[in-house]
Amino acid sequence: MDRLIKRGIIQSNICSLCERDAESHTHLFFECHFSMTVWNEVMNWLKFKWRTCNWRMLLDWYCNRLRGRGFKLKVKRMALAAVVYNIWKERNNRIFNQKKRAPEQIVRDIKIGMYSVILNNPLMPNEDRDCFLSL
Repeated sequence: MDRLIKRGIIQSNICSLCERDAESHTHLFFECHFSMTVWNEVMNWLKFKWRTCNWRMLLDWYCNRLRGRGFKLKVKRMALAAVVYNIWKERNNRIFNQKKRAPEQIVRDIKIGMYSVILNNPLMPNEDRDCFLSL
């Protein structure tokens, strides 16, 4: 929306999630109270101690610290992708379908999606599957 308002296509760019602040990609995904709640709940569920709702720090974390093939690294990358995707989906549902869901519902969908991917992977080692099931 921040780009559309600069071009004069729309008159208001209030975030559809928090309905308070201007929507930009930085605000929408990590600075918005709604998005922060989703992100931190997913991090709590996965028992990850690291938290941030700063876009630049998050990109640095993703690009520099999540390299490798370890199971926990894969889960962290999957969690980031799932949070961003589900927040974008919720934003679009609010704008185009006038449907709203609570952060808890978004977190539930993220959990279901991640469980589905991990538990339905026949190549997943049993110890990794068991580790994930313990969450």
